[in-house]
Amino acid sequence: RKREEGRRKKEEGRRKREEGRRKKEKEEGMKTGQLSTVNCQLSTINYISISLLPKINLLLLGKA
Repeated sequence: RKREEGRRKKEEGRRKREEGRRKKEKEEGMKTGQLSTVNCQLSTINYISISLLPKINLLLLGKA
């Protein structure tokens, strides 16, 4: 009977560890997903600013 209790405790511990690991992996995945969207937004902003800067400069020079 004591052996059964010990085995049950072991299994509970293992299950809790696995749940924790799964939760951690899920959080990590969400973090990387957020990072990739931020990177995508940044590259879009960079592209827009690089393509528009010459035109803005020309406008400013034209006004000056």
